[in-house]
Amino acid sequence: MPTIAFDFLGTLVQFDNVINAIWHTWEHAGLTHREDAVTLFEEWYQTSSMTYLAASHSGLYRSLLKILRGTLTSSVYKQLGRLPLEQEVELIINTFRTDLTPSPCSLEALQTALRNGWNVWIITQSDKMDTWNYLKKHNVICDDHGNGSNLDDDRVWIMACDELEVAKPHPKVYAQVMRLTVRRTQKIENFYMVSKHAWDLEGARNISMRTVYLSQQSSLYPTEVYDGKEPDLRGESPMECVNNVLHLEQSLKHHYLL
Repeated sequence: MPTIAFDFLGTLVQFDNVINAIWHTWEHAGLTHREDAVTLFEEWYQTSSMTYLAASHSGLYRSLLKILRGTLTSSVYKQLGRLPLEQEVELIINTFRTDLTPSPCSLEALQTALRNGWNVWIITQSDKMDTWNYLKKHNVICDDHGNGSNLDDDRVWIMACDELEVAKPHPKVYAQVMRLTVRRTQKIENFYMVSKHAWDLEGARNISMRTVYLSQQSSLYPTEVYDGKEPDLRGESPMECVNNVLHLEQSLKHHYLL
């Protein structure tokens, strides 16, 4: 069967509960409205993402969680003019690790791919065990294979950037997914990458994966950045992305049979 890979942070999950935790933690310290918490989160997450990529590019790889923890203090100080307490930082980081929110239709999309017998990968810049626990919590996987000693099962595989000590969109990440799939299945079939991030898809395209753009809220693909290249498929939800992939594969199979 073909293989479909999903970006985790931002594609399969959202950060509503993290934003709520930020709001409730500092609503009496300057966050008058929830929108203020959204602003603080977005500045913090964007700063962390840029620092994470820069650290990887420089050869001094640091986990995203380490960077999130390290940049939260400066983001809070920048917006509120005060230093957060250590327990406040730990509360926000723990929420990020354990209480992410499924994106609309994302769980149904995963189950649909699994019901159709596809190989499914979750590619994450977050912690692998945290991602595993999220999938267990939402009944995507149900076996811990000996208390988590092997964070894969027969249906879903997880690739964490921490394992390779390199951040997406480095081609090493996507190439490792393809290499392990072929090793495990002993077959070479089509690979698809689903993400809301154009840079993520272009990294996957560079090692010959087909690309599926999660174009939520009619977001535009920055084709001018990538020499006019468009994603192979689009969908406004993870479920629509999966359905479009299944439809394409059925069309290709029908074409080959003619």
